[in-house]
Amino acid sequence: MKRKNNGILDTLKVYLATRNVAETSRILDRHRQTVLYQLGKIEEYTGMSLKSYDDLYLLETCIRLHFGLSISR
Repeated sequence: MKRKNNGILDTLKVYLATRNVAETSRILDRHRQTVLYQLGKIEEYTGMSLKSYDDLYLLETCIRLHFGLSISR
């Protein structure tokens, strides 16, 4: 289970950096549908929308605080 969650967190980190599903898919070497599924799960787990700038800002802030990393664009 932990590995599966790491995959979702990796997807979120890359998506926050690119804001692009195709680019996220390419960087992670995952099928586009897998990335879309994982992004849907993130929305389900968090109750946030990845289409909302406010929610994206909050998610990015949480990821930065939790992992102490910069998310470059």
